[in-house]
Amino acid sequence: MNCCFTGTGILFLKILLPLIFLFTSGLSSQNTLALMLEPELNVKFSTASHWSYSFGLANRGILIDEIKADNYSENVTEHLELNSWVSYETGKNSDLSLGVRYRFREIFDPEHENMFRILQQYYTRQNNLFLGWWQRARTEQRFGPSITIFRIRYEVGISKPVNEEFSLEIQTEALFSMSQQFKPQPEQRIALGINNTSFQNWELNLSLEYRMDNYIREQQNNLFIMTIATLNL
Repeated sequence: MNCCFTGTGILFLKILLPLIFLFTSGLSSQNTLALMLEPELNVKFSTASHWSYSFGLANRGILIDEIKADNYSENVTEHLELNSWVSYETGKNSDLSLGVRYRFREIFDPEHENMFRILQQYYTRQNNLFLGWWQRARTEQRFGPSITIFRIRYEVGISKPVNEEFSLEIQTEALFSMSQQFKPQPEQRIALGINNTSFQNWELNLSLEYRMDNYIREQQNNLFIMTIATLNL
């Protein structure tokens, strides 16, 4: 396994390092460019029927604000998130899901409101020995004390197996947010990651994600290091 991991890691770094250079050097002149860290832990319960359930905990912290050498952050927490999903398998490679999320924000920054979110999702995936792909469509409603936001999302991605335990993934997601309090806001996200299933019942994912928020009017750019650990029971 060590040999396979080394080969996979070298291949991943060959793709990842040029992307880091592109994002940090070519986009630093935009309005905002912060480096964020977002770890997530999920527990998924599958049943003998078509139903499955998952519960998760996520945290978002600011590592570097506006990409300046003298502006390193001490991992300032932006929010803590609790989430839960219930899914129904509609086919061999597809499912419908309903999720709820709650973000604790006020305890970290009094200027930001806590947010409750309801999500509806359709997901489908196809795999073969050479290449896999998936697509995901979501609608969501976000509720805060002073604002309600409606958002639609569509994601498509491809994965390339390296061996039985590791695969490389690239994906992009388009988002569109609407509210009475602001004009419609489009967003775009692009991510490159590596997936690991070498540990029993665990699925581990590490990815680098670039986000362009509200790119029509006041574009803001952020770079995320995403780590996701999922325990399948």
